[in-house]
Amino acid sequence: MRVLRPGIAREAARRRLRAGQLRAWLRGEEALRLELVYLPHHQLDVALGEREERVTALLDAAGGLFSVLVSSTPLASEPPEAGAEILPVLIDAASAARQLRDGLAEAALRQARRNGRSTPTALRPLASGVVAFPFWIQHVRRRGKLDFRAIDGLTGEPVGVRMRRSLVVAFVRASELCPQAAPALRASAQGS
Repeated sequence: MRVLRPGIAREAARRRLRAGQLRAWLRGEEALRLELVYLPHHQLDVALGEREERVTALLDAAGGLFSVLVSSTPLASEPPEAGAEILPVLIDAASAARQLRDGLAEAALRQARRNGRSTPTALRPLASGVVAFPFWIQHVRRRGKLDFRAIDGLTGEPVGVRMRRSLVVAFVRASELCPQAAPALRASAQGS
């Protein structure tokens, strides 16, 4: 499994997660701790069309959220940060491959229709694997309950509702697989 290097340093993540501090204070929110976690994604790289444009399809390995990256820049990987948790892979490789192929086929067909064509551009598989994406998690206490806020560790953007759901699924499953690990993480996931 490749582990991607965070594009946002710890202090920058802390500042971004503290944005809107007055609003958080008014809601009775107390920041507890900040941690880096990695959520595995199944990855399928394909060559698109005659120009062989490289496209990467991703499926998060907890909630099955599909996304497509179109980039010529390879994602930099490194060993995980000390103390960071790599969440479990919950979707098996065969199921992920099927979902990635279906998602790419649907995306290619949609793109063809947008361009006025009846058939999608040819896709040629290049490589596949599992890659762990970084997320900064701010554990908070809100009205007496534990919760968390999260940002994408590559871009610093707040995560959407569907990605948050995937993180919760991964946190809960990690706590079931290893009950003695990360009690605050378990409590945050179960409190949200």
